[in-house]
Amino acid sequence: MNIRTSVFALALFGCIACGAPTTGTPPTAEPVIDSTATLAITAEPAATPTADPTGEGTPDGGFETSAPNGDEFLFLRDDTLIAYSVTAQITRTIATDVSTFVVAPDMRSIALVRGSGAAGQLWIASVDGDKQLQLTDNQQSFADIHWLPDSSGIVYAASNHDSTTISTWLEWSAFCRESSVYLLSLSTRKPQELGAGCDPAVSPDGLRIAYATPPTRSDAQSADPDNTADNSIRLINIKGENGWNPVSAKGGEVGRPDAGLVVYHPVWTPDSKAVVYQAFIGMRIEVDINAVAKFDARDGTQTLLGSFAGWGRQLTFSPDTTAYALTSQNVGDARGWGGWDVWRTDLFDMTGEREIFLPEGAFMVQGQALGEPIWYGQHFVWMNENTLLAIVLPPNWQPGLSPSDELAQADVAGELWVIDMQGEAQQIATDVDYASPVAYIP
Repeated sequence: MNIRTSVFALALFGCIACGAPTTGTPPTAEPVIDSTATLAITAEPAATPTADPTGEGTPDGGFETSAPNGDEFLFLRDDTLIAYSVTAQITRTIATDVSTFVVAPDMRSIALVRGSGAAGQLWIASVDGDKQLQLTDNQQSFADIHWLPDSSGIVYAASNHDSTTISTWLEWSAFCRESSVYLLSLSTRKPQELGAGCDPAVSPDGLRIAYATPPTRSDAQSADPDNTADNSIRLINIKGENGWNPVSAKGGEVGRPDAGLVVYHPVWTPDSKAVVYQAFIGMRIEVDINAVAKFDARDGTQTLLGSFAGWGRQLTFSPDTTAYALTSQNVGDARGWGGWDVWRTDLFDMTGEREIFLPEGAFMVQGQALGEPIWYGQHFVWMNENTLLAIVLPPNWQPGLSPSDELAQADVAGELWVIDMQGEAQQIATDVDYASPVAYIP
């Protein structure tokens, strides 16, 4: 089913915006968008066969396997990790009791958490599901799992806080202040603690790791009397050495070097030269405001990119590096909406400038919006260059929905859709768990 429509809607929520860029020169090249791209993807049949994983594996830097069906989408359905093959039009089971997962760069292995919160454990599975191996045995919660670029190990955060959801400032603070960052080599299977903190991210060249340090003081805006403010983005090399803090949150307003109550979710640019991160500024006019900024990983020079409401859930660059998509979740929406109504995904490039607005005034920031927001959009994966996005959307979603539609949907299972930059949208699968990760194996 091909539907031509405008999938995107209004500008960023109300006056959610940011301050002017500090030093740093935006790139001048325009993004390359394939205007001839069309959707030619086969949706999942109503009834499909499944196959259960069999046997235990013993990986040595990964599994010798490949996806058996090709062109597969991976997502969670009833806490089961499944793969839908576009080519074969069948669904197969990879693992059960899964709360999150990440596919290795070599497409041979999957890191996953079986169970949730402190009851969850870190596992590795072959992509065909035939081999599975438990990597941890503790009472910690796992988050932000990332593979090393050569698929030889994983970096992750493990916290003593029993948490299954991190969608607000206070939930993040409770998790991060009891969390440490670890590097686990698949050859030794022994985790190495790299430092106290959360939100680790590995540079694409495999040389450095960025992560958020724990908050160090309490704040008057917080209902939590424990530490919920003042932290840093820390950079270390892959051995955990030569650390420094290019960015620190000290409660400053947007546009200042110390902006935000906390800084979180660092993401490396594809060239490994800079880090994009988010700063929680605090509540302004009944809205939780965040800034999106970038710093040069060599000298710490900062550039402001934008802002949004609520809490940042995913920011990922397109494969061709010209664009990025950001999903946010505003559970504190003053209108009292919940479920799917508080999610949205926005797309941007890194060229030129645009004007945005905050209670403090209007500011110019780097980058241009690509189309309008995808309202209700949750987790996503880029498919080819920057022209196709597979994204989790509400049940019975149709192109053209706006935030005024007020779905009033609770956290029920949704659907997987593919959307291109020209507005074509096609449903791929149904019964996708609420807030499920999604991956694509070509």
